[in-house]
Amino acid sequence: MWQKLIVDHQLSVSKEFVRNALLILDPDGVERRSRNRLRRRQYNAKGANFFWHLDGYDKLKPYGFCIHGCIDGYSRRIMWLEVGRTNNHSGVVASYFLDCVESVRGTARIVRRDMGTENGRVAAIQRFLRDEAEDSWSGEKKFPLWTIGF
Repeated sequence: MWQKLIVDHQLSVSKEFVRNALLILDPDGVERRSRNRLRRRQYNAKGANFFWHLDGYDKLKPYGFCIHGCIDGYSRRIMWLEVGRTNNHSGVVASYFLDCVESVRGTARIVRRDMGTENGRVAAIQRFLRDEAEDSWSGEKKFPLWTIGF
């Protein structure tokens, strides 16, 4: 509505003014539209090193910069952020993962990543490292092979 007032009618009004006017003029419509609005999921990490989220950034590839990174879901600590010649090779991503595991002396309980082929070795390494753990996310029990959604 705000954009329609500006573009079609050349009126200069603030978004807040339009929002308040609609709330007064059409409260039922505002209520109906707000029920259909998407709501964010609740994110619940139980502590540090519970979730690690990893992904590559391809926007700078045409310029020769291939970026890959990983963050801890609880603390938002950057586990690694690497720039290299490729971020699509599974061996390169696996080496980033292993270097991180070595430097922090452990791995996350769950590693979330997209369905790219570059993450296949990370899945195998994570499964191997967590094989002896005694929790419900260890080994083959409930291993999330591919998880989408960063």
